[in-house]
Amino acid sequence: MSLQMLFAIASIASYFSVSAIVVHGPKLSARQAIYAIGKRETVCGIVSRIQQTPENNLKPTFITLGKPDRDRAFEIVIVKNDLPRFGPGPANWNGKRVCIRGRIRSYDDHPIIIASSPDQVHIRQ
Repeated sequence: MSLQMLFAIASIASYFSVSAIVVHGPKLSARQAIYAIGKRETVCGIVSRIQQTPENNLKPTFITLGKPDRDRAFEIVIVKNDLPRFGPGPANWNGKRVCIRGRIRSYDDHPIIIASSPDQVHIRQ
């Protein structure tokens, strides 16, 4: 499935759902997220990498939680149009513990959650 198709599906889904972060209750680690594809979960981890991909029309920002190994890397994805909603936040998240709530999807054989609202994200200082 293409990245643009995933964003279209996520946009429609987020329009019809409440995306407030749940800070209480069970949370998955970045490594456990691979086993919850298709489920709405809260995933937490330490931000280890922030990367923007300007060559794609959507210009997504990929925020890697946990160890950035190719097999089980978990990423938060924020597209260019949604990025201003997050203020200067994502650029300052490196090394911080971040929790995100949303539907876990598979992209390029690893789990992602597409963040369209800051309400989905909780930063622990």
